[in-house]
Amino acid sequence: MQGHGFIEGVRQCALANAQRIAFQNSNGESLTYGELQQRSDALACWLVESGNLPDGMPVVLYGHKSPYMLVCMLACAKAGHAYAPIDIVYPA
Repeated sequence: MQGHGFIEGVRQCALANAQRIAFQNSNGESLTYGELQQRSDALACWLVESGNLPDGMPVVLYGHKSPYMLVCMLACAKAGHAYAPIDIVYPA
């Protein structure tokens, strides 16, 4: 996993403030820095190790204001993949 500035910043926040809220949407769904770090690390590892995705291939993220969208964005960055967020509220 790459140690870019943003990724390293999130890692440092998770180490220092694991229980602090990193994201909360209008529905009250939230994610702490510790959860964000742990879940994005796990997904990034899966993206790299699964063999289902060629190196560097972009990933489409389909969702809407979910904490898991943030997890997916960070995981893609950690795994070296670009991502294209597609909001489910947009018409087909």
